[in-house]
Amino acid sequence: MKNFVIKILDAILKRASRATRINFALSLIADDVQSHSGIENWKLFHRIYQRFMKSYPMQPSIESLRTYGFYKLIGELKNIPGDIVECGVGRARYLVVLEYANQFFKLGRAVYGFDTFEGFPAAHKNDLGLRVANEGQILGWESNSADIARAVIETDKMEHESVLHESSVVSVITIPGLFKDTLPSNLPERIAFLHADADLYESTRDVLAYALPRMSSGSWIIFDELHETEKWPGVKKAVDELCVTQGLNPQWVPELHRLGIKIP
Repeated sequence: MKNFVIKILDAILKRASRATRINFALSLIADDVQSHSGIENWKLFHRIYQRFMKSYPMQPSIESLRTYGFYKLIGELKNIPGDIVECGVGRARYLVVLEYANQFFKLGRAVYGFDTFEGFPAAHKNDLGLRVANEGQILGWESNSADIARAVIETDKMEHESVLHESSVVSVITIPGLFKDTLPSNLPERIAFLHADADLYESTRDVLAYALPRMSSGSWIIFDELHETEKWPGVKKAVDELCVTQGLNPQWVPELHRLGIKIP
């Protein structure tokens, strides 16, 4: 039966246009990528990128801007005591940038990444909006792994010219679990930079409740979703309750295309 199906597909594709054959091949690749989880998913995607994407040197401009913005703010931390923290790591896209900037500016800070690494926690009624239709469990980011950030860094050390090299001591510490369980005993004593990418109301509240008392004067909190109030209304609700009531008002950070708070 399998050989019969292959023969039929072969006959169809021989008569198809080049664009159709390419799109069909890409759909097969996408299905294969989705069938893998965690670190294997990332490794497969990396191989595909290495093979097919190097001829496209452009990043989307907004992503280039955000990378620049992270470097700019991290570069200003020299005299601000504390470590670098990200709450909501996802696939470590920006956790890695934070570590690169940390090494580029020779700050010698620890870089912490907190995440469930198993998907979203349950949504609260304050989260109901364009992204969340109902309270309770929501889908997304189930295939993460605490090992992905280190895999990205180790691959970069071996394959590319970067601020990293084989002897670099990687400062990234990944801590899996719900914020309410992991933050109290694992946050550094002082925080110089916090990237709050928590998406949801209760998660953002937990981040702010535990991190705010540890933020150094002159430090930054950058919010990934605060500007998307219709999509993630719970983030604004949490920021209003824990920050705005203390006179800590978010400001637009153009270099990052995000809202943030600089701690006085």
